[in-house]
Amino acid sequence: AMAEVKDMYQNGTQEMEFDIHKYLQLVGRRKWLIIAFTALLAVAVAVGTHYQPRIYEARTSVLAGNEAPRLLNFSDPLPQDRFGDQTFLQTQGAILTSRTYLQGVVKRLIAEGFYGKVAPDAVEKTSQTLTEGLKPRVRTEFSPSSRVIQIVVSGRVPANLVSLADT
Repeated sequence: AMAEVKDMYQNGTQEMEFDIHKYLQLVGRRKWLIIAFTALLAVAVAVGTHYQPRIYEARTSVLAGNEAPRLLNFSDPLPQDRFGDQTFLQTQGAILTSRTYLQGVVKRLIAEGFYGKVAPDAVEKTSQTLTEGLKPRVRTEFSPSSRVIQIVVSGRVPANLVSLADT
């Protein structure tokens, strides 16, 4: 019985070696096809990456506070209500990225000539259209340990982004 087990083990090992050997032979025969496919894939990825438009981000920070800072009073169990602060910051972030607020920003930029010359009777329609394009590119970020809100604007022209974020 021991000889049969030993025989089966050797046959299994030989089969495995044989299969690996066959596989290596197949790879060896197709190596130029594999190399060509890999090179073609690498070139396609490089070209795609090269022609992909660059997206930049501009950030500006604002301090949001719903009350004046106070000195730490040791009788208070918690110096600040962190949950309330987070809710307040999320609310402020929602306001800063709202369509109404952003349309006000766009109108201000139109008045400053940021978007070029816009006829006075076309300001409302133009600001609505520009706001539709701006809204998906604006987001807010904040840290749970501070009251600072970062306004982040993304796009393709870095100089314009700075003006948008600051305004």
